[in-house]
Amino acid sequence: MGKVEQAGGRGAILLTETLQTAREVAATARKRAEELIAEANLAKSRIARDFWEIGRLLVLLRAEGLVAVCGFESIEDLAEARIGLSKATTWKLQSIAVALPREEATRLGPEKCYAVISLARVAPELGSPEEIVHRDVEVAGRPLSSVTVRELREVIAERRPKPPVRLVDRKQASEDRALLATVRTRFSPLGVPKAAIAVEGDHVVVRLTRAQAAKLS
Repeated sequence: MGKVEQAGGRGAILLTETLQTAREVAATARKRAEELIAEANLAKSRIARDFWEIGRLLVLLRAEGLVAVCGFESIEDLAEARIGLSKATTWKLQSIAVALPREEATRLGPEKCYAVISLARVAPELGSPEEIVHRDVEVAGRPLSSVTVRELREVIAERRPKPPVRLVDRKQASEDRALLATVRTRFSPLGVPKAAIAVEGDHVVVRLTRAQAAKLS
């Protein structure tokens, strides 16, 4: 009986020590998370300059498994609640911190950084975002460094794959055109302008101004 009691006592001690260790680990993780969040909030006041640093801190919070420690399911939820960043901004800042070095990112600014990242996705033959910036690749006939964000976005839109047109969509469009032509022909003798008639889903719609309606024969 004495040996059983001794074994039970040692088990209780081990369990207590394990729980204590777990609490210490959790406390350390929580402290680390709060430090990173505090740094991110401080940097947010200078987001135009420190956007890359904010992205780095967000990446660390996610990579070190500190999101759940703070009671959130995702880094986007944490950033929105504790730092005041939208989910889209959170995603963009992390992308920039991962894809580009701090010096290059700061020189380009957040909008051009993200445009470069998007360009690398639609034109992989140009290389990674860092390679594109380092080589100052030619975009729209000019070096990247002289291209505006707007021009970059136009190039990206042109290069982005267009969704394929399904056969059923083509058939529907053809039927809509035929129906529209028939209705316009029938309404033409009444003086209804062609532009006033349109096919919208399951309906054929006629829109007339008061003046147009008054002129109908």
